[in-house]
Amino acid sequence: MDKKILKQLNELDKADPSQVESFFLQHRRNPEKVNLGFGWSLWNTRIGGGYISLSAVIIYHNDSIISYRMYSDLPNDKKLIGKYTKWFEKTFDVDSGKVKPYRYRESSLFKPLAEYDGPLTTQEVSHEVLTYMTPYSGTTYGYAGGYSGELLSNREEFISIEPGLSSEKAILLMYSINPASRLTAIEYYKKHKDKFRNQRQVEDWIEQVYKEVPTVETLFGCSRETKESRYLVEYYSRIKEE
Repeated sequence: MDKKILKQLNELDKADPSQVESFFLQHRRNPEKVNLGFGWSLWNTRIGGGYISLSAVIIYHNDSIISYRMYSDLPNDKKLIGKYTKWFEKTFDVDSGKVKPYRYRESSLFKPLAEYDGPLTTQEVSHEVLTYMTPYSGTTYGYAGGYSGELLSNREEFISIEPGLSSEKAILLMYSINPASRLTAIEYYKKHKDKFRNQRQVEDWIEQVYKEVPTVETLFGCSRETKESRYLVEYYSRIKEE
């Protein structure tokens, strides 16, 4: 079964994202897309095999595919690694026993929403900021969760870029394609309002963000829930980070 799935994948023209979408649609009918707001959406999908599985994150704008990532792992059985590595290497890079994600036009997401009219250009911010703005950094908005209460990966990313944030960069983040990044930037604004001079304009944009994405996935303890975006931002903006 795995050989058949990987053979089908390897025969695809990966430069044609519609072929990749059709491949996953064969196994997942009626995909449930996540609304990212402002015409953007995301489809998380997965194909289960025997020893391995294939998963993909496909990013759309107005229902046209803009970018995608595909993921997989080698089987746990060491006796199978050599054979599977040969199958995988026709599509994926395999290095030190790890299958690296296949990335299609990821840099096309390194930009703010079309509604952004601020002074910054993408050349004026770091690669870390640009990748954080994309849906690939994770679209769950929150702080920490799971059995061990670990920080969400996108929260870790925000904490790493936060020391270098100016008010202009924070506003740029409010125009991220990723709604979780938008909401985290709004949370930052609410904690540091004294840094922002154009508060009326910022507040108007915040209301637009809430209208576009009124609810968002979050993590409370071990439970994934969908909650009102406005409520979550107000909740987390009152939490002081240690």
